Amino acid sequence: MSVRYIKKDDMRELLNIYTHLHSEDIPLPEKLTLLSIWEEITTNSLLHYSDVIII
Repeated sequence: MSVRYIKKDDMRELLNIYTHLHSEDIPLPEKLTLLSIWEEITTNSLLHYSDVIII
């Protein structure tokens, strides 16, 4: 298992996992909205997100 900060190119994989785990939720926003949110997450120095990789 490893823990690391998310990277800019992780968005697609994280969205795939999210939609798989939350198939009953409301649909995701439009792609441009998602990209804008992701840009804020990955460039704002006050935000820190990490993920866990289990091998």
